[in-house]
Amino acid sequence: MDSKTHTGPEKLNEAETTENEDRSPVEEVALVVPETNDPSLPVMTLRAWFLGLTSCVVLIFLNTFFTYRTQPLTISCNQIQRTEVGDENDKRRL
Repeated sequence: MDSKTHTGPEKLNEAETTENEDRSPVEEVALVVPETNDPSLPVMTLRAWFLGLTSCVVLIFLNTFFTYRTQPLTISCNQIQRTEVGDENDKRRL
């Protein structure tokens, strides 16, 4: 047996596969979004916590309130997320 490391086509295909998995299949997204992770970006900000907790409380209140109707109305998480994105963009302009 040879003790040298062998880089065969299997190794190259594995590296190519992981590289393609990181890239977005949508061309417009792949051109705009970087493939690398930037750990210097803040994630746990006060604004994120405030918007997240406020939207959860409002969603729970509205769904509880609307269940007492004759024909109950439910609000999904997606609808709240859409409104929060708009609110966040408005607050960012200030």
